[in-house]
Amino acid sequence: MKVLHISAECYPAAKAGGLGDVVGALPKYLTQAGVPAGVLLPKYRLKWINGHHFTPVFKGVIRMHNYYIPFTIEREDDDSLGFPLFVANIPGKFDRPGIYADPSGYGYGDEVERYLCFQQAALQWILHSPGRPEVIHCHDHHTGLIPFMLKHCPEYRSLAYIPTVFTIHNGLYHGAFSWQKLYLMPFFDAEARSLLDRLIAANPDFQSPTAHLTYARAVAALGERDRAHEEFGVLVDYYPGFEARARYATLLHEWGETERARTLAADALRDAQRLPAHTRESEREWIALLRKADRVS
Repeated sequence: MKVLHISAECYPAAKAGGLGDVVGALPKYLTQAGVPAGVLLPKYRLKWINGHHFTPVFKGVIRMHNYYIPFTIEREDDDSLGFPLFVANIPGKFDRPGIYADPSGYGYGDEVERYLCFQQAALQWILHSPGRPEVIHCHDHHTGLIPFMLKHCPEYRSLAYIPTVFTIHNGLYHGAFSWQKLYLMPFFDAEARSLLDRLIAANPDFQSPTAHLTYARAVAALGERDRAHEEFGVLVDYYPGFEARARYATLLHEWGETERARTLAADALRDAQRLPAHTRESEREWIALLRKADRVS
């Protein structure tokens, strides 16, 4: 497969507008012209998809902040559309009776989470696939972060050599979301410094703990310790939960500031002991890091 189209729609499997028509036709004509192409879309609970049989070809897990979501990539058995059709089966995200809205017309309220899951599932599959596409064609905002993640996310940088095409089908729907959702993104490192610097300069009064943490981590990744100390020093006083303190304690240990790391970790662990059991469970990943930092000698 030379070209993989990644889209939220593909006629007749899933269509809400012109996007579905284009993605349903383009790979067919490419394949007929000697350029093998396929399509990946979410596995919705729709009539056409429910009426066809799909076989799993890959299973993986997506990390969304501090929890994991399993997914399966499945291929339609008969290639009945004239090209390979793959679907990302992500339980709890797309197995619903509708593409963007329920049958009564109410839009789903977790669009950001859904399509970040979908885009990462696509990249995880490509990352672990022996037969990678030569071009990735991303359609509309539902897949618009894929070129960014290929370039800026260490987890996917080994795929950065694959050219991407991004086509906007509907200029009215941009898919923009608040920086408050940034914590759902996979970590993007050095380049985040310049991106966030520009955002901070443009929006000096905007405050987002998750964006601030990403900025602090980017500064640390660039080796700017003084600036990283400054940013983390502010973060640990107001960041909700234990992630900022756990990451800072880990960095302090890596930088040889062992006593400072242990003090920070010990103070945080004392705070954790005062929390209800269910809250500690939700923070278990960061509490485990803090315990590790507290034990370091």
